[in-house]
Amino acid sequence: MRSSRPPRPRPRESVIQRQAMQLLRSYHWLVFRRNTGATRATHKGKTRFVRFSEPGMSDLWCLMAGPTTAVHVEIEIKRPGERPTPDQVRWLLLMTLHGVPAFWVDNLDTLDRIAQHLMRGGRIGYLDSLNGDFDLIEPRRDAPCF
Repeated sequence: MRSSRPPRPRPRESVIQRQAMQLLRSYHWLVFRRNTGATRATHKGKTRFVRFSEPGMSDLWCLMAGPTTAVHVEIEIKRPGERPTPDQVRWLLLMTLHGVPAFWVDNLDTLDRIAQHLMRGGRIGYLDSLNGDFDLIEPRRDAPCF
């Protein structure tokens, strides 16, 4: 008879984010956590709503350092099993359309695989703009490798 164990709790997004930053820094990437949010503030009798970012902006922005240049990368971190919001998908697509590798992950194994793919000169291609499904595109032969 097998003992029934309670299911393991899913790690918080902040834990995954911290581990993701450590992993990317081990590849000598510069990694920055983006502070997002908003507040209501009153100054000289006027109340204003102040937003610290655009809706959907990624959790992390990175510089993947190469021998002579760096590449800007945007990463949205999710808890295992969670998916990005529509605003987050729109942000990732906007960045990708502007030549910035942008993607979301919900585990470190996937992040590691994508980081290595990008360092070999690979790209990100979105398959479904509604839910953020993407694929890894192999590097061109003339693409720089980082």
